[in-house]
Amino acid sequence: MATKLHVTQQEMERAYRLHKQFYTAAKPPSPALSRSLILCYAVECGLKQRLMRNNNLRDTAEMDESELGLHHDLRRYLREARLPAVAVLTAGKAQHSPTCRPTQQVQPHQYHEAFRYGVQLDDDAHLIVQLERILEAC
Repeated sequence: MATKLHVTQQEMERAYRLHKQFYTAAKPPSPALSRSLILCYAVECGLKQRLMRNNNLRDTAEMDESELGLHHDLRRYLREARLPAVAVLTAGKAQHSPTCRPTQQVQPHQYHEAFRYGVQLDDDAHLIVQLERILEAC
């Protein structure tokens, strides 16, 4: 099994701020999927940093050893971070799903993959609004 790269809470916060700044600066006609991927990572870093702060964890090694764990499940992090009620995240649906992909549902822990690999979502504008609300709540 590959060794995970662990970062401090300060490094996580810096990543959150840098990704958020880049997302805000990269206005259309920037590639929508690339901009969405940065938004997804900004939200993930913001949620992880908030959880680290709330649980007095110095780095992600401590987070990984705790019940929080390290993963990409934004919905779970959102629930654990106890953000305001406006910060919600729903599953999406992939457009034109090929026969090799039996399900069209894209769960929050898969968003970074969908954006990274260019999977078009039916209601990506709604998802982006949800992610932007979470970004601001972080």
